[in-house]
Amino acid sequence: MCEKIDKLISDGSYDRALAAAKRLRNKKTAHKYLVWIYRMKGKPGAALRHLRKLEKNADNFCEEAVLLRMMCEFSKAREKISEAMKIYHHKKDREGLSFALWTKGGIERYGGRPLKGYEAFKKSLNLARDAVSKAYALCGLGGTGRLLGKIGESLRNYRKANRIFKKEKDVFGIAYSFCGMGSAYRMKRNFEKSKTLYKKAIALYGKIKDDWNRAYSMWGLAQTEGFLGRKKIAEKINSEAQKIFSRFKDPRGKFYCLIQKGNFERAAGNFEKARRTLEKCEGILEKLKLPYEKKLLEVQRHLAQKKEKAPILIP
Repeated sequence: MCEKIDKLISDGSYDRALAAAKRLRNKKTAHKYLVWIYRMKGKPGAALRHLRKLEKNADNFCEEAVLLRMMCEFSKAREKISEAMKIYHHKKDREGLSFALWTKGGIERYGGRPLKGYEAFKKSLNLARDAVSKAYALCGLGGTGRLLGKIGESLRNYRKANRIFKKEKDVFGIAYSFCGMGSAYRMKRNFEKSKTLYKKAIALYGKIKDDWNRAYSMWGLAQTEGFLGRKKIAEKINSEAQKIFSRFKDPRGKFYCLIQKGNFERAAGNFEKARRTLEKCEGILEKLKLPYEKKLLEVQRHLAQKKEKAPILIP
């Protein structure tokens, strides 16, 4: 049964893998699979409930940190990953430390500290041994690199990762790298290429029923459509993404949809609407305290106050 579940996960058939895992008689094995499957389906709360039924060790601390990051509990996530890293250091576990650094990179990226995330991903890549681990580290470098303005480097890293994922037939990885490539092309203002890649990512995420990551790709596609002049389509996609983030109780995702909405409203000359929308963004940041996102908001508010209509790219 375990071989069957592994194959289903590898193929991205998460619903079938979930059903099979629930039928396992060994509860410990079942919980491990359920943690992984629910995480890949973008349901961190469900995954966390099963994780807390397992023993406390470095691997599970990493898993918990990932789930807490998805739930925007960044301080708690940092605490958990620090515990895991101490254990891996003590055991001189290179692969474990590489995974922990990759996890730390994700926490810092989504926690509004892209430079710290970038540094963690570089260390993870240097320690990674297998191709897939290297590919995920490259994706991390691609994402944080984009936020730091390293657009060309970001695109190269995502392309390298995409080649590896295709060779390994990692459906999630292929979708993830397509999204990253789409974002890089968006920042390079190649909007048609960006649109094509985002649509590929969205289709694959839909195939594996990963709505949470699909919503982030939809957010990127919405911005791309906006710059292509398809404003109504852009607004609709952005609104749909926001509904998904609300369903998953992801305030960070909701922030990005709202700041994008404000960007659209300002470009349309609806400055008062934009101001009210950006106030909602400020309310979210009061709770999350994300330094990078705070800077993005300051730029948008400044432009709205000046009644500047030109839309700007949001990394």
